[in-house]
Amino acid sequence: MHSKLYAASAALFVMAMAPLASAQMPTWSAEQTEAWKVVQQSWVDDVAQNGKWPANYADPQMVVWSSEFAAPRGKDRPYSESLQLLAHAQREVLDALHDYLLSLGDDVQHKELKLYAAYKRLKNFATVVLQKSRLLVYLHLDPSTLAPLPPNARDVREVGHWGTGDLEITLSSVGELDALKPLLMQAYEGRAART
Repeated sequence: MHSKLYAASAALFVMAMAPLASAQMPTWSAEQTEAWKVVQQSWVDDVAQNGKWPANYADPQMVVWSSEFAAPRGKDRPYSESLQLLAHAQREVLDALHDYLLSLGDDVQHKELKLYAAYKRLKNFATVVLQKSRLLVYLHLDPSTLAPLPPNARDVREVGHWGTGDLEITLSSVGELDALKPLLMQAYEGRAART
């Protein structure tokens, strides 16, 4: 059963490759055309003989992108996808953070970007990056003016990161959010229109 399936797959592949080969045939010599026929036949023979597609015929680095095989990407998952995979506990923290940030004023805007969510007044005052077991909140605050930094905060002025802001706060629970609210308010007020 499997060998017939593989043979059919091989035949379909060969038929799919035929237009490509024929598109190149005017520039192929008779020897090249004959060599191509031998390669095609060897694929079909290998499948018929052992029921397996000969993996060594294709470069392992070759990638075909389609609806069946997604294009490769880095380890950073898009915000919308991370949001769907967020655990219930982190979703509660995110919802509480979102509600609090929007409650700071009627002028707060929320926008989901590719890798993070931004909260802005005139400019971003807070951004949120979703991770597996926590949220990273970046605030537009000068870390050097906050002494000492909260235990779940760090200065990221010299560190590459997604989101905007110089102060990173790790948020894992709603309880941590309560301690973060004064800093969120400070970042919000720092983005007010200057008169």
